[in-house]
Amino acid sequence: MATLDTLRTMPAVVSRPRRVLRAIGRGLYALLAAIIVLGMCGATYEALAATGDTERYPPPGRLIDVGGFQMHIHCVGTGSPTVLLEGGNASPALSWMLVQPEAAHTSRVCTYDRAGLGWSEPSSAPRTPQQIASELHTLLQNAGIDGPYVLVGASLGGKYVREYARQYPADVVGVVFVDARHESFDRESPAYSTQSDRILPLMNRLFWLWGRVGLARLVGSPLGGYDAVSDADNRQLTIISLRPAALAASEAEYFARGAHDAAMAGETLGDRPVIVLAAGQGGMMLDGWAEAQEHMARLSTRGRLVVLPESGHAIQADAPGAIVAAIAEVVASIR
Repeated sequence: MATLDTLRTMPAVVSRPRRVLRAIGRGLYALLAAIIVLGMCGATYEALAATGDTERYPPPGRLIDVGGFQMHIHCVGTGSPTVLLEGGNASPALSWMLVQPEAAHTSRVCTYDRAGLGWSEPSSAPRTPQQIASELHTLLQNAGIDGPYVLVGASLGGKYVREYARQYPADVVGVVFVDARHESFDRESPAYSTQSDRILPLMNRLFWLWGRVGLARLVGSPLGGYDAVSDADNRQLTIISLRPAALAASEAEYFARGAHDAAMAGETLGDRPVIVLAAGQGGMMLDGWAEAQEHMARLSTRGRLVVLPESGHAIQADAPGAIVAAIAEVVASIR
């Protein structure tokens, strides 16, 4: 039976955890309020700063009408064949900043932004490989950039250059794949593809928030940048890559990546010179990727696989010289 003294002390004992919980609650409310205020301040800062982006980050190339919207293309160097650099998912033309100037010593080299990416306007058409190849063909025609072309496709861009070669075979004389995605990888690694399908939308929402509250402008990309370029160049690449239109376009591209796998499955690249660059620290670490790279090398009777042991998936950033050398080799074999 409780004594009088015990009963007198019980309210204090019981109220102590309540006081702790109330203190924690007040702290969480204060933290939430601080996050909201900081987010609002960051969003205001981003909105004000973005108004000057047109002058601060003008397109390096030309904007060309392709039938209802404009696409950006940038060419440097001279000579034939024309080398066209096709980036991976969510990769604007700027992603080739370490490759294009050096490759231009070999021939004319063009980068471009797919619809919605970089400086190109969005398109209402589906983001299938077939549509992307068709838009690129129209862009090259309207810009007066004649073939023949050596196509360089990185990651998902590998599918786009193959589709271009399938639709316009007379225009393409050589191909370089840069840790490129092949449809057999999706087929043979369904668990990875399913996981990516779930993660990509979430990552894009986080990237969208990162850009909208000014963090992209203040601290750069959440995934890091290019070690060999200036902070200013990395900031520009990040800001352009995380624009809402770019995130929407990249997500649409990713989920439409397999739209024409059946049509491409029976196609080869004949006897065109083909070099497949595979990143030892990138896709090659995934089950089925190495086999997919070997399959792409066998698409041509003149294809070969080169593994870069120390490079990550973004060979453009980790080993740009390997891409420049592959381009030079393919161009020389054509000339």
